[in-house]
Amino acid sequence: MNQSKKKVAIICGGNSGEKVISIQSAQFVKENLNPEKYIGYKIIIDHADWHFLDENEKLHQINKHDFSMEFEGEKINFDLVFNIIHGDPGENGKMQAYFEMLNIPVSSSNSVVSALTFNKAFCNKVVAGIGVKIAESVYIFKHETIDIQQIIDTVGLQCFVKHNEGGSSI
Repeated sequence: MNQSKKKVAIICGGNSGEKVISIQSAQFVKENLNPEKYIGYKIIIDHADWHFLDENEKLHQINKHDFSMEFEGEKINFDLVFNIIHGDPGENGKMQAYFEMLNIPVSSSNSVVSALTFNKAFCNKVVAGIGVKIAESVYIFKHETIDIQQIIDTVGLQCFVKHNEGGSSI
């Protein structure tokens, strides 16, 4: 194996309903890495199960203490993480914080920015606080009575509903 090639962990999967799309996206990334510079490993994150599935359909568990794995008699330490997880835990800062603690570079924003931008209500407050105009919105807490007329009066129609800490509109 060429030691000069960077080992890239392409993390995908996640804990949201967007898991299947994330895995498809990771395959696209892997297929489009420059093979002269990079070796891509598609790492599937599924709650507590983190693994690499090789071409022979053999699972290789990820050591979460240092984000490494044993493969073909070698301990693989990754040079870079390409984060393609949609939703939790890839967009909300959790994976970014983990890799920051391990000092492994990640292709996405840092943990603080990711956590802030994943929470729409907090992000809107921060952005509005620096003078950026944002769309009118209504934040509804779980178990709170929903006042449809108040929502219509505030945001108007047509409008859409989105989870505060969800990824894409599903």
